[in-house]
Amino acid sequence: MKRMGMIAALLAWIAFVASPTHAVEREVLFDGTGAAAWDTSRDAARLASEFSLSQVLQATNPPALLWRFVPRNVHFNDLFLMKPIARPFTAIRVKVRNEGAALQFAAKTRDADGSEWTTQRVALPSHSDWTWVEFPWRQWHIAPWSGDADGRLDFPLSAFTIIAFDVNPGEQYQLRVARVEVVRPDPPTATVIRAVLPRTVRAGRSYVVHLTSNLDRPCREAGDFLLFRREGARMFALPLTRLDVTHGPAAERAIRWSGRIEIPLYASGGTYQVALQLGEARVKGKGGNPMGVLGAVQVQPRVPGKTVAEVKVYHGTPTLFINGKPMNGMAWATYSPSPDVFRDFARAGVQLYTFAATPTESGYGLSKTAWVAPNRYDFSQLDERAMMLLQANPHAYFFPRLYLHAPKWWSDAHPNDIVLMDPGDGKPVPFIHAGGKPAPSWASEAWRRATLAGLRKLIAHIEASPYADRVIGYHITSGTTEEWMMWGANENEWVDYSPVNVARFRQWLRKKYKTDTALQQAWHDPKITFADANIPTKVQRQAAALGALQDPASGRPVIDYNLYTSDLVADTILTFARGIKQMTHGEKIVGAFY
Repeated sequence: MKRMGMIAALLAWIAFVASPTHAVEREVLFDGTGAAAWDTSRDAARLASEFSLSQVLQATNPPALLWRFVPRNVHFNDLFLMKPIARPFTAIRVKVRNEGAALQFAAKTRDADGSEWTTQRVALPSHSDWTWVEFPWRQWHIAPWSGDADGRLDFPLSAFTIIAFDVNPGEQYQLRVARVEVVRPDPPTATVIRAVLPRTVRAGRSYVVHLTSNLDRPCREAGDFLLFRREGARMFALPLTRLDVTHGPAAERAIRWSGRIEIPLYASGGTYQVALQLGEARVKGKGGNPMGVLGAVQVQPRVPGKTVAEVKVYHGTPTLFINGKPMNGMAWATYSPSPDVFRDFARAGVQLYTFAATPTESGYGLSKTAWVAPNRYDFSQLDERAMMLLQANPHAYFFPRLYLHAPKWWSDAHPNDIVLMDPGDGKPVPFIHAGGKPAPSWASEAWRRATLAGLRKLIAHIEASPYADRVIGYHITSGTTEEWMMWGANENEWVDYSPVNVARFRQWLRKKYKTDTALQQAWHDPKITFADANIPTKVQRQAAALGALQDPASGRPVIDYNLYTSDLVADTILTFARGIKQMTHGEKIVGAFY
Protein backbone atom coordinates (compact mmCIF):
# COMPACT_ATOMS: atom_id res chain seq x y z
CA MET A 1 0.00 0.00 0.00
CA LYS A 2 2.84 2.39 0.89
CA ARG A 3 4.58 1.67 -2.43
CA MET A 4 1.31 2.22 -4.37
CA GLY A 5 0.88 5.56 -2.62
CA MET A 6 4.42 6.59 -3.49
CA ILE A 7 3.86 5.59 -7.15
CA ALA A 8 0.60 7.56 -7.31
CA ALA A 9 2.27 10.63 -5.83
CA LEU A 10 5.17 10.33 -8.27
CA LEU A 11 2.82 9.99 -11.27
CA ALA A 12 0.92 13.06 -10.12
CA TRP A 13 4.19 14.94 -9.81
CA ILE A 14 5.38 13.89 -13.27
CA ALA A 15 2.05 14.88 -14.78
CA PHE A 16 2.18 18.20 -13.01
CA VAL A 17 5.69 19.10 -14.17
CA ALA A 18 4.90 18.00 -17.72
CA SER A 19 2.18 20.63 -17.87
CA PRO A 20 3.24 23.66 -19.92
CA THR A 21 1.27 26.03 -17.69
CA HIS A 22 3.90 26.13 -14.95
CA ALA A 23 7.34 27.73 -15.02
CA VAL A 24 10.39 25.89 -13.81
CA GLU A 25 12.86 26.62 -11.04
CA ARG A 26 16.56 26.08 -11.81
CA GLU A 27 19.18 25.54 -9.12
CA VAL A 28 22.69 25.93 -10.53
CA LEU A 29 25.15 23.45 -9.06
CA PHE A 30 27.98 24.47 -11.39
CA ASP A 31 28.17 27.52 -13.68
CA GLY A 32 31.42 26.74 -15.46
CA THR A 33 33.67 28.52 -12.99
CA GLY A 34 35.36 27.04 -9.93
CA ALA A 35 36.42 23.73 -11.50
CA ALA A 36 38.39 23.04 -8.31
CA ALA A 37 35.07 22.00 -6.75
CA TRP A 38 35.26 18.77 -8.80
CA ASP A 39 37.20 15.90 -7.23
CA THR A 40 38.37 12.50 -8.51
CA SER A 41 38.03 11.05 -4.97
CA ARG A 42 41.08 8.92 -5.71
CA ASP A 43 44.41 9.10 -3.99
CA ALA A 44 47.60 9.62 -6.00
CA ALA A 45 48.50 5.93 -6.00
CA ARG A 46 45.13 4.85 -7.37
CA LEU A 47 45.16 7.58 -10.01
CA ALA A 48 48.64 6.55 -11.15
CA SER A 49 47.68 2.88 -11.31
CA GLU A 50 44.43 3.43 -13.23
CA PHE A 51 45.33 6.35 -15.54
CA SER A 52 48.42 7.44 -17.46
CA LEU A 53 46.84 10.91 -17.62
CA SER A 54 44.29 12.44 -15.23
CA GLN A 55 43.58 16.19 -15.27
CA VAL A 56 40.81 18.34 -13.81
CA LEU A 57 41.28 21.87 -15.13
CA GLN A 58 39.53 25.22 -15.42
CA ALA A 59 38.79 26.11 -19.07
CA THR A 60 37.83 29.54 -20.42
CA ASN A 61 35.91 30.88 -23.42
CA PRO A 62 33.42 29.68 -22.30
CA PRO A 63 34.15 28.92 -18.62
CA ALA A 64 33.95 25.17 -18.13
CA LEU A 65 35.38 22.18 -16.36
CA LEU A 66 37.98 20.46 -18.55
CA TRP A 67 38.27 16.76 -17.70
CA ARG A 68 41.04 14.82 -19.44
CA PHE A 69 42.13 11.25 -18.83
CA VAL A 70 43.79 8.24 -20.47
CA PRO A 71 42.89 4.89 -18.83
CA ARG A 72 45.50 2.23 -18.19
CA ASN A 73 43.37 -0.74 -17.19
CA VAL A 74 39.89 0.54 -16.26
CA HIS A 75 36.72 0.98 -18.30
CA PHE A 76 35.07 3.81 -16.38
CA ASN A 77 35.96 7.05 -14.66
CA ASP A 78 33.97 9.35 -12.40
CA LEU A 79 34.24 12.89 -11.09
CA PHE A 80 32.51 14.27 -8.00
CA LEU A 81 30.93 17.70 -7.54
CA MET A 82 30.65 18.08 -3.77
CA LYS A 83 27.47 20.18 -3.78
CA PRO A 84 24.44 18.94 -1.79
CA ILE A 85 20.98 18.69 -3.36
CA ALA A 86 18.41 19.43 -0.69
CA ARG A 87 15.08 18.60 -2.36
CA PRO A 88 13.48 16.35 -4.97
CA PHE A 89 13.74 17.43 -8.60
CA THR A 90 12.26 16.67 -11.99
CA ALA A 91 15.62 16.44 -13.75
CA ILE A 92 19.31 17.24 -13.50
CA ARG A 93 20.78 18.73 -16.68
CA VAL A 94 24.44 18.85 -17.74
CA LYS A 95 25.76 21.01 -20.58
CA VAL A 96 28.65 18.99 -21.94
CA ARG A 97 30.94 18.77 -24.97
CA ASN A 98 32.89 15.64 -25.84
CA GLU A 99 36.23 16.55 -27.43
CA GLY A 100 37.78 13.09 -27.14
CA ALA A 101 36.91 9.48 -27.90
CA ALA A 102 33.29 8.30 -27.79
CA LEU A 103 31.90 7.18 -24.43
CA GLN A 104 28.72 6.49 -22.45
CA PHE A 105 27.81 9.36 -20.12
CA ALA A 106 25.88 8.88 -16.87
CA ALA A 107 25.48 10.31 -13.38
CA LYS A 108 25.17 9.09 -9.81
CA THR A 109 24.55 10.48 -6.34
CA ARG A 110 24.70 9.39 -2.71
CA ASP A 111 21.53 9.86 -0.67
CA ALA A 112 21.08 10.70 3.01
CA ASP A 113 21.23 6.99 3.95
CA GLY A 114 24.55 6.54 2.16
CA SER A 115 23.02 4.59 -0.76
CA GLU A 116 24.15 5.30 -4.31
CA TRP A 117 21.64 5.98 -7.08
CA THR A 118 22.43 6.25 -10.76
CA THR A 119 20.91 7.00 -14.18
CA GLN A 120 20.57 5.55 -17.63
CA ARG A 121 23.60 6.00 -19.88
CA VAL A 122 23.68 8.47 -22.75
CA ALA A 123 25.98 8.03 -25.75
CA LEU A 124 28.36 10.94 -26.44
CA PRO A 125 29.92 10.61 -29.91
CA SER A 126 33.57 11.50 -30.34
CA HIS A 127 34.46 15.13 -31.02
CA SER A 128 30.85 16.29 -30.75
CA ASP A 129 29.43 19.77 -30.16
CA TRP A 130 27.87 21.21 -27.01
CA THR A 131 24.72 19.39 -25.90
CA TRP A 132 22.41 19.27 -22.90
CA VAL A 133 22.21 15.82 -21.30
CA GLU A 134 19.14 15.47 -19.11
CA PHE A 135 18.70 12.89 -16.35
CA PRO A 136 14.96 12.85 -15.48
CA TRP A 137 13.79 11.92 -12.01
CA ARG A 138 11.95 8.83 -13.24
CA GLN A 139 15.20 7.35 -14.62
CA TRP A 140 17.14 7.43 -11.36
CA HIS A 141 17.45 4.01 -9.73
CA ILE A 142 19.49 2.22 -7.06
CA ALA A 143 22.96 1.58 -8.44
CA PRO A 144 23.77 -2.11 -9.12
CA TRP A 145 26.87 -1.80 -6.92
CA SER A 146 24.88 -0.35 -4.02
CA GLY A 147 21.75 -1.12 -2.03
CA ASP A 148 19.00 0.82 -0.27
CA ALA A 149 17.05 -0.67 2.62
CA ASP A 150 14.04 1.62 2.26
CA GLY A 151 14.07 1.85 -1.56
CA ARG A 152 13.75 5.65 -1.43
CA LEU A 153 16.02 8.39 -2.69
CA ASP A 154 16.38 10.16 0.65
CA PHE A 155 17.31 13.85 0.74
CA PRO A 156 19.58 15.69 1.09
CA LEU A 157 21.90 14.19 -1.51
CA SER A 158 25.57 14.72 -0.64
CA ALA A 159 27.05 15.19 -4.12
CA PHE A 160 26.49 14.96 -7.89
CA THR A 161 28.85 12.74 -9.85
CA ILE A 162 29.39 12.39 -13.60
CA ILE A 163 30.53 9.03 -14.97
CA ALA A 164 32.27 8.08 -18.19
CA PHE A 165 31.53 4.44 -19.07
CA ASP A 166 32.90 2.19 -21.83
CA VAL A 167 36.28 3.89 -21.94
CA ASN A 168 39.20 1.97 -23.41
CA PRO A 169 42.79 1.73 -22.14
CA GLY A 170 45.20 3.91 -24.08
CA GLU A 171 42.57 6.22 -25.61
CA GLN A 172 42.37 9.90 -24.69
CA TYR A 173 39.11 11.26 -23.35
CA GLN A 174 38.30 14.92 -22.96
CA LEU A 175 35.04 16.42 -21.70
CA ARG A 176 34.04 20.01 -21.06
CA VAL A 177 31.20 20.72 -18.65
CA ALA A 178 29.83 24.27 -18.74
CA ARG A 179 26.80 23.96 -16.48
CA VAL A 180 24.95 21.62 -14.13
CA GLU A 181 21.35 22.49 -13.22
CA VAL A 182 18.76 20.95 -10.94
CA VAL A 183 15.31 21.51 -12.46
CA ARG A 184 12.10 21.66 -10.49
CA PRO A 185 8.62 23.02 -11.19
CA ASP A 186 8.12 26.57 -10.05
CA PRO A 187 6.96 26.12 -6.44
CA PRO A 188 3.60 27.27 -5.11
CA THR A 189 3.42 30.37 -2.94
CA ALA A 190 2.05 30.43 0.60
CA THR A 191 1.26 33.57 2.59
CA VAL A 192 0.90 33.39 6.35
CA ILE A 193 -2.30 35.05 7.52
CA ARG A 194 -2.13 34.33 11.24
CA ALA A 195 0.62 33.08 13.56
CA VAL A 196 0.28 32.67 17.31
CA LEU A 197 3.54 31.51 18.92
CA PRO A 198 4.85 31.60 22.49
CA ARG A 199 7.55 34.22 22.99
CA THR A 200 9.53 32.15 25.48
CA VAL A 201 9.80 28.37 25.72
CA ARG A 202 11.75 25.89 27.81
CA ALA A 203 13.60 22.93 26.32
CA GLY A 204 11.79 19.64 26.80
CA ARG A 205 8.32 21.18 27.20
CA SER A 206 5.37 21.45 24.81
CA TYR A 207 3.44 24.55 23.73
CA VAL A 208 0.32 25.39 21.73
CA VAL A 209 0.66 27.14 18.37
CA HIS A 210 -1.98 28.40 15.91
CA LEU A 211 -1.19 29.11 12.26
CA THR A 212 -3.18 29.96 9.15
CA SER A 213 -1.77 30.29 5.64
CA ASN A 214 -3.19 30.48 2.15
CA LEU A 215 -1.66 28.55 -0.75
CA ASP A 216 -2.00 29.35 -4.44
CA ARG A 217 -1.83 25.67 -5.52
CA PRO A 218 -1.15 22.30 -3.90
CA CYS A 219 2.34 21.23 -2.89
CA ARG A 220 3.90 18.10 -4.35
CA GLU A 221 6.29 17.53 -1.44
CA ALA A 222 4.85 16.50 1.89
CA GLY A 223 5.89 17.98 5.19
CA ASP A 224 4.70 20.92 7.29
CA PHE A 225 7.27 22.12 9.83
CA LEU A 226 8.20 24.95 12.12
CA LEU A 227 11.88 25.68 11.48
CA PHE A 228 13.99 27.09 14.30
CA ARG A 229 16.97 29.03 12.89
CA ARG A 230 19.94 30.86 14.36
CA GLU A 231 22.13 33.13 12.26
CA GLY A 232 20.39 31.80 9.18
CA ALA A 233 21.24 28.15 9.93
CA ARG A 234 18.51 25.60 10.58
CA MET A 235 18.94 24.18 14.08
CA PHE A 236 15.87 21.93 14.37
CA ALA A 237 12.45 21.38 12.80
CA LEU A 238 9.17 20.52 14.55
CA PRO A 239 6.37 18.77 12.63
CA LEU A 240 2.96 20.39 12.34
CA THR A 241 -0.37 18.58 11.99
CA ARG A 242 -2.95 20.20 9.74
CA LEU A 243 -6.26 21.00 11.39
CA ASP A 244 -8.15 21.57 8.14
CA VAL A 245 -7.82 22.78 4.56
CA THR A 246 -10.27 25.16 2.94
CA HIS A 247 -10.45 24.39 -0.78
CA GLY A 248 -11.37 26.86 -3.44
CA PRO A 249 -9.77 29.41 -5.76
CA ALA A 250 -6.17 30.27 -5.00
CA ALA A 251 -7.09 33.38 -3.08
CA GLU A 252 -9.49 31.38 -0.88
CA ARG A 253 -7.49 28.15 -0.35
CA ALA A 254 -6.32 28.13 3.26
CA ILE A 255 -4.59 25.75 5.64
CA ARG A 256 -4.88 25.82 9.43
CA TRP A 257 -2.62 24.28 12.03
CA SER A 258 -3.50 24.18 15.72
CA GLY A 259 -1.81 21.96 18.26
CA ARG A 260 1.16 21.37 20.50
CA ILE A 261 4.84 21.38 19.57
CA GLU A 262 7.54 19.95 21.82
CA ILE A 263 10.83 21.82 22.12
CA PRO A 264 13.75 19.36 21.94
CA LEU A 265 15.22 18.57 25.33
CA TYR A 266 18.75 19.37 24.18
CA ALA A 267 17.98 22.56 22.26
CA SER A 268 20.55 25.30 22.83
CA GLY A 269 19.42 28.42 24.61
CA GLY A 270 19.01 31.77 22.89
CA THR A 271 16.83 33.60 20.41
CA TYR A 272 15.61 31.70 17.34
CA GLN A 273 13.89 32.95 14.23
CA VAL A 274 10.91 30.65 13.66
CA ALA A 275 9.75 30.04 10.08
CA LEU A 276 7.08 27.95 8.38
CA GLN A 277 8.08 25.25 5.92
CA LEU A 278 5.19 24.07 3.78
CA GLY A 279 6.40 21.37 1.40
CA GLU A 280 8.43 23.05 -1.33
CA ALA A 281 6.33 26.24 -1.25
CA ARG A 282 7.81 29.71 -1.12
CA VAL A 283 6.44 31.00 2.18
CA LYS A 284 5.85 34.67 2.88
CA GLY A 285 5.97 35.06 6.62
CA LYS A 286 5.10 37.85 9.00
CA GLY A 287 4.99 41.18 7.22
CA GLY A 288 5.64 39.41 3.91
CA ASN A 289 9.04 38.11 5.04
CA PRO A 290 10.35 36.10 2.04
CA MET A 291 12.08 33.53 4.28
CA GLY A 292 8.81 32.51 5.89
CA VAL A 293 9.79 33.97 9.27
CA LEU A 294 6.89 34.19 11.72
CA GLY A 295 8.69 35.77 14.65
CA ALA A 296 11.34 35.31 17.33
CA VAL A 297 11.18 32.76 20.14
CA GLN A 298 13.48 32.68 23.17
CA VAL A 299 14.53 29.15 24.20
CA GLN A 300 15.56 28.50 27.78
CA PRO A 301 17.91 25.48 27.75
CA ARG A 302 18.12 22.54 30.11
CA VAL A 303 20.89 22.65 32.68
CA PRO A 304 23.14 19.64 32.05
CA GLY A 305 24.30 17.45 34.88
CA LYS A 306 27.82 16.18 35.49
CA THR A 307 29.20 13.16 33.65
CA VAL A 308 32.52 11.52 34.52
CA ALA A 309 33.91 8.79 32.27
CA GLU A 310 36.95 6.68 33.07
CA VAL A 311 38.52 3.31 32.35
CA LYS A 312 39.14 1.08 35.38
CA VAL A 313 39.91 -2.58 35.94
CA TYR A 314 36.67 -4.47 36.59
CA HIS A 315 36.74 -8.23 37.22
CA GLY A 316 40.27 -8.24 35.86
CA THR A 317 39.38 -6.43 32.61
CA PRO A 318 39.83 -2.75 31.61
CA THR A 319 36.24 -1.45 31.56
CA LEU A 320 34.53 1.81 30.66
CA PHE A 321 32.76 3.43 33.61
CA ILE A 322 30.24 6.26 33.19
CA ASN A 323 29.28 8.00 36.42
CA GLY A 324 30.54 5.01 38.38
CA LYS A 325 28.60 2.43 36.37
CA PRO A 326 30.42 -0.18 34.25
CA MET A 327 29.48 -0.20 30.54
CA ASN A 328 30.25 -2.82 27.90
CA GLY A 329 31.66 -0.15 25.58
CA MET A 330 29.76 -1.37 22.51
CA ALA A 331 29.11 1.65 20.29
CA TRP A 332 27.70 2.42 16.87
CA ALA A 333 30.18 4.42 14.77
CA THR A 334 28.87 6.19 11.68
CA TYR A 335 30.06 8.42 8.86
CA SER A 336 26.44 9.07 7.80
CA PRO A 337 24.34 10.01 10.83
CA SER A 338 20.68 9.11 10.34
CA PRO A 339 17.74 9.60 12.73
CA ASP A 340 16.16 6.32 11.59
CA VAL A 341 19.33 4.32 12.23
CA PHE A 342 19.92 6.04 15.56
CA ARG A 343 16.39 4.96 16.55
CA ASP A 344 17.05 1.40 15.37
CA PHE A 345 20.14 1.13 17.56
CA ALA A 346 18.29 2.70 20.49
CA ARG A 347 15.59 0.02 20.18
CA ALA A 348 18.37 -2.58 20.19
CA GLY A 349 19.58 -1.22 23.53
CA VAL A 350 22.73 0.54 22.29
CA GLN A 351 23.47 3.61 24.39
CA LEU A 352 26.93 4.63 23.12
CA TYR A 353 27.64 6.34 19.77
CA THR A 354 30.37 8.10 17.83
CA PHE A 355 30.34 10.23 14.68
CA ALA A 356 32.79 12.43 12.78
CA ALA A 357 33.64 16.00 13.79
CA THR A 358 36.70 18.24 13.89
CA PRO A 359 38.05 21.13 15.97
CA THR A 360 39.67 22.63 12.86
CA GLU A 361 39.60 20.80 9.52
CA SER A 362 38.53 17.27 8.71
CA GLY A 363 40.04 14.79 6.28
CA TYR A 364 38.24 12.84 3.57
CA GLY A 365 35.22 15.19 3.75
CA LEU A 366 33.98 13.49 6.92
CA SER A 367 32.72 16.73 8.45
CA LYS A 368 32.54 20.43 7.69
CA THR A 369 35.46 22.77 8.31
CA ALA A 370 35.14 24.14 11.85
CA TRP A 371 38.04 26.63 11.83
CA VAL A 372 36.63 28.79 9.07
CA ALA A 373 38.86 31.85 9.61
CA PRO A 374 41.75 32.83 11.92
CA ASN A 375 39.46 33.94 14.74
CA ARG A 376 36.22 32.19 13.81
CA TYR A 377 34.96 28.67 14.54
CA ASP A 378 31.74 27.03 13.41
CA PHE A 379 30.59 23.99 15.38
CA SER A 380 27.03 24.03 14.02
CA GLN A 381 27.37 20.64 12.31
CA LEU A 382 28.53 19.07 15.58
CA ASP A 383 25.44 20.54 17.30
CA GLU A 384 23.22 19.31 14.47
CA ARG A 385 24.57 15.75 14.67
CA ALA A 386 24.35 15.72 18.46
CA MET A 387 20.75 16.96 18.27
CA MET A 388 19.90 14.30 15.68
CA LEU A 389 21.20 11.56 17.95
CA LEU A 390 19.63 12.85 21.15
CA GLN A 391 16.22 13.44 19.59
CA ALA A 392 16.29 9.78 18.50
CA ASN A 393 17.72 8.56 21.82
CA PRO A 394 17.61 11.06 24.70
CA HIS A 395 19.53 8.63 26.94
CA ALA A 396 22.47 8.22 24.57
CA TYR A 397 26.09 8.99 25.37
CA PHE A 398 28.60 9.78 22.64
CA PHE A 399 32.23 10.58 21.97
CA PRO A 400 32.95 12.55 18.77
CA ARG A 401 35.66 11.20 16.46
CA LEU A 402 37.81 14.28 15.89
CA TYR A 403 39.95 14.41 12.75
CA LEU A 404 42.98 16.69 13.22
CA HIS A 405 44.07 18.38 10.00
CA ALA A 406 44.53 22.03 8.96
CA PRO A 407 42.39 24.35 6.81
CA LYS A 408 43.92 25.14 3.44
CA TRP A 409 44.15 28.83 4.34
CA TRP A 410 46.33 27.89 7.35
CA SER A 411 48.59 25.66 5.25
CA ASP A 412 48.97 28.39 2.64
CA ALA A 413 50.13 30.74 5.40
CA HIS A 414 52.62 28.18 6.83
CA PRO A 415 54.58 26.73 3.88
CA ASN A 416 57.36 25.40 6.15
CA ASP A 417 54.84 23.43 8.23
CA ILE A 418 53.19 21.30 5.54
CA VAL A 419 54.19 17.77 4.56
CA LEU A 420 56.62 17.47 1.65
CA MET A 421 57.15 14.26 -0.31
CA ASP A 422 60.03 12.98 -2.40
CA PRO A 423 58.67 12.06 -5.86
CA GLY A 424 61.81 10.05 -6.53
CA ASP A 425 64.28 12.67 -7.69
CA GLY A 426 65.25 13.85 -4.21
CA LYS A 427 63.51 17.23 -4.75
CA PRO A 428 60.62 17.42 -2.28
CA VAL A 429 57.23 18.84 -3.29
CA PRO A 430 54.03 19.39 -1.25
CA PHE A 431 51.98 16.28 -0.52
CA ILE A 432 48.31 16.85 -1.39
CA HIS A 433 45.89 14.95 0.78
CA ALA A 434 42.31 13.90 -0.06
CA GLY A 435 40.17 16.91 -0.93
CA GLY A 436 43.01 18.81 -2.58
CA LYS A 437 44.51 20.16 0.65
CA PRO A 438 48.13 20.09 1.82
CA ALA A 439 48.68 18.09 5.00
CA PRO A 440 50.13 19.60 8.19
CA SER A 441 53.38 18.12 9.44
CA TRP A 442 53.02 16.43 12.81
CA ALA A 443 56.44 17.88 13.63
CA SER A 444 55.09 21.43 13.41
CA GLU A 445 54.83 23.19 16.77
CA ALA A 446 52.75 25.92 15.11
CA TRP A 447 50.23 23.32 13.95
CA ARG A 448 50.19 21.63 17.35
CA ARG A 449 49.49 24.94 19.08
CA ALA A 450 46.75 25.83 16.59
CA THR A 451 45.12 22.41 16.94
CA LEU A 452 45.23 22.54 20.73
CA ALA A 453 43.55 25.95 20.52
CA GLY A 454 40.86 24.44 18.31
CA LEU A 455 40.34 21.56 20.73
CA ARG A 456 40.03 24.06 23.56
CA LYS A 457 37.35 25.96 21.60
CA LEU A 458 35.44 22.78 20.74
CA ILE A 459 35.50 21.42 24.28
CA ALA A 460 34.43 24.79 25.71
CA HIS A 461 31.57 24.83 23.19
CA ILE A 462 30.45 21.36 24.25
CA GLU A 463 30.79 22.09 27.98
CA ALA A 464 28.58 25.16 27.54
CA SER A 465 25.94 23.22 25.59
CA PRO A 466 22.78 21.53 26.92
CA TYR A 467 24.18 18.15 25.85
CA ALA A 468 27.46 18.50 27.79
CA ASP A 469 26.57 15.60 30.10
CA ARG A 470 26.00 13.24 27.15
CA VAL A 471 29.64 13.51 25.99
CA ILE A 472 31.95 10.98 27.63
CA GLY A 473 35.18 11.71 25.77
CA TYR A 474 37.00 12.29 22.52
CA HIS A 475 38.50 10.04 19.87
CA ILE A 476 41.40 11.84 18.15
CA THR A 477 42.39 10.82 14.62
CA SER A 478 44.70 12.05 11.88
CA GLY A 479 46.80 10.93 8.94
CA THR A 480 45.99 8.12 6.54
CA THR A 481 42.51 6.62 7.07
CA GLU A 482 42.22 8.38 10.47
CA GLU A 483 44.58 5.77 11.97
CA TRP A 484 47.70 7.87 12.54
CA MET A 485 49.46 6.11 9.68
CA MET A 486 51.90 8.54 8.11
CA TRP A 487 50.57 10.91 5.47
CA GLY A 488 50.89 9.33 2.03
CA ALA A 489 50.86 5.73 3.28
CA ASN A 490 47.97 4.68 1.02
CA GLU A 491 49.24 6.79 -1.86
CA ASN A 492 52.68 5.13 -1.75
CA GLU A 493 54.29 8.54 -1.24
CA TRP A 494 57.45 9.03 0.82
CA VAL A 495 57.30 11.83 3.38
CA ASP A 496 58.00 14.07 5.35
CA TYR A 497 60.74 16.38 4.07
CA SER A 498 59.27 19.60 5.46
CA PRO A 499 61.69 22.03 7.14
CA VAL A 500 60.01 21.50 10.50
CA ASN A 501 60.33 17.72 10.28
CA VAL A 502 63.98 17.91 9.21
CA ALA A 503 64.68 20.19 12.18
CA ARG A 504 62.86 17.87 14.59
CA PHE A 505 64.68 14.82 13.21
CA ARG A 506 68.02 16.56 13.86
CA GLN A 507 66.93 17.27 17.44
CA TRP A 508 66.09 13.57 17.84
CA LEU A 509 69.54 12.60 16.49
CA ARG A 510 71.25 15.00 18.88
CA LYS A 511 69.35 13.51 21.83
CA LYS A 512 70.26 9.96 20.74
CA TYR A 513 73.92 10.37 19.76
CA LYS A 514 74.97 13.36 21.89
CA THR A 515 78.06 14.13 19.72
CA ASP A 516 78.79 14.55 16.02
CA THR A 517 81.48 11.88 16.35
CA ALA A 518 78.98 9.28 17.57
CA LEU A 519 76.62 10.19 14.71
CA GLN A 520 79.44 9.88 12.16
CA GLN A 521 80.38 6.45 13.46
CA ALA A 522 76.77 5.20 13.40
CA TRP A 523 76.07 6.56 9.92
CA HIS A 524 79.53 5.61 8.57
CA ASP A 525 79.92 9.15 7.30
CA PRO A 526 82.92 11.16 8.59
CA LYS A 527 81.44 14.46 7.37
CA ILE A 528 77.91 14.28 8.76
CA THR A 529 76.92 16.59 11.65
CA PHE A 530 73.74 17.35 13.54
CA ALA A 531 73.56 20.64 11.65
CA ASP A 532 73.34 19.05 8.21
CA ALA A 533 71.93 15.54 8.71
CA ASN A 534 69.03 15.04 6.33
CA ILE A 535 66.13 12.63 6.02
CA PRO A 536 67.12 9.79 3.66
CA THR A 537 65.73 10.10 0.15
CA LYS A 538 62.96 7.94 -1.28
CA VAL A 539 65.52 5.86 -3.17
CA GLN A 540 67.55 5.28 -0.02
CA ARG A 541 64.48 4.36 2.02
CA GLN A 542 63.20 1.93 -0.62
CA ALA A 543 66.52 0.06 -0.68
CA ALA A 544 66.79 -2.82 1.79
CA ALA A 545 69.32 -5.53 2.58
CA LEU A 546 66.83 -8.37 3.06
CA GLY A 547 63.24 -7.97 1.93
CA ALA A 548 62.04 -4.95 3.88
CA LEU A 549 64.77 -5.18 6.49
CA GLN A 550 67.61 -2.68 6.75
CA ASP A 551 71.22 -3.64 7.50
CA PRO A 552 72.37 -1.62 10.57
CA ALA A 553 75.86 -1.42 9.08
CA SER A 554 74.73 0.37 5.92
CA GLY A 555 71.16 1.48 6.52
CA ARG A 556 71.45 3.27 9.86
CA PRO A 557 70.13 6.64 8.51
CA VAL A 558 66.94 4.92 7.32
CA ILE A 559 66.62 2.93 10.54
CA ASP A 560 67.03 6.13 12.57
CA TYR A 561 64.42 7.96 10.52
CA ASN A 562 61.93 5.09 10.96
CA LEU A 563 62.54 5.04 14.71
CA TYR A 564 62.18 8.83 14.84
CA THR A 565 58.89 8.68 12.91
CA SER A 566 57.53 6.10 15.33
CA ASP A 567 58.40 8.40 18.23
CA LEU A 568 56.90 11.39 16.40
CA VAL A 569 53.53 9.69 15.93
CA ALA A 570 53.36 8.63 19.58
CA ASP A 571 54.46 12.08 20.78
CA THR A 572 51.83 13.81 18.62
CA ILE A 573 49.03 11.62 19.94
CA LEU A 574 50.21 12.11 23.52
CA THR A 575 50.38 15.89 23.04
CA PHE A 576 46.71 16.10 22.10
CA ALA A 577 45.55 13.41 24.53
CA ARG A 578 47.33 15.19 27.39
CA GLY A 579 45.79 18.50 26.29
CA ILE A 580 42.26 17.05 26.25
CA LYS A 581 42.74 15.45 29.67
CA GLN A 582 43.80 18.82 31.05
CA MET A 583 40.93 20.67 29.34
CA THR A 584 38.38 18.20 30.73
CA HIS A 585 39.99 18.02 34.21
CA GLY A 586 40.54 14.29 33.77
CA GLU A 587 36.79 13.60 33.68
CA LYS A 588 36.55 12.39 30.05
CA ILE A 589 38.22 9.52 28.24
CA VAL A 590 40.55 10.03 25.27
CA GLY A 591 41.39 7.44 22.64
CA ALA A 592 43.16 7.01 19.31
CA PHE A 593 43.72 4.41 16.63
CA TYR A 594 47.25 3.09 17.00
